[in-house]
Amino acid sequence: MRALPMLMTLLTGLAGTGAFASPGQAPGPAPRGCLEPPPAPAGLTSPARTPTSVTLRWAPVQTRSNCVVTYDIYLDGSWVLTVPTVTAVIGGLRPGTGHLFYVTAVNPAGASAPGLGLAVKTPAGAAPGEFNN
Repeated sequence: MRALPMLMTLLTGLAGTGAFASPGQAPGPAPRGCLEPPPAPAGLTSPARTPTSVTLRWAPVQTRSNCVVTYDIYLDGSWVLTVPTVTAVIGGLRPGTGHLFYVTAVNPAGASAPGLGLAVKTPAGAAPGEFNN
């Protein structure tokens, strides 16, 4: 059973590194000059949709310092994903359903207010593995 102590050592070593960030928590300690949360993301759009997924895109936030920024994506009021880029694909949706998305920017000092929400409806159609009769 040597694997369990090695796994515990790995997990303990990763604690506090940001490897297990939760919504609103940026990776790592705050660098110098990173004293306030970033501004809210703007320009949320959905450039592509399938019956079961939505692609989201937004403008990167501008900060006064070299703070690392990640983005938390919310679907119908619940956190679903954290990404380091300004695009994301949210899958597992049902065809022909409406959803409200919003994005927050996060740095080591905290999370922004939510950007403006975007209502998106997936196109009607068969989900993968289903057939229309």
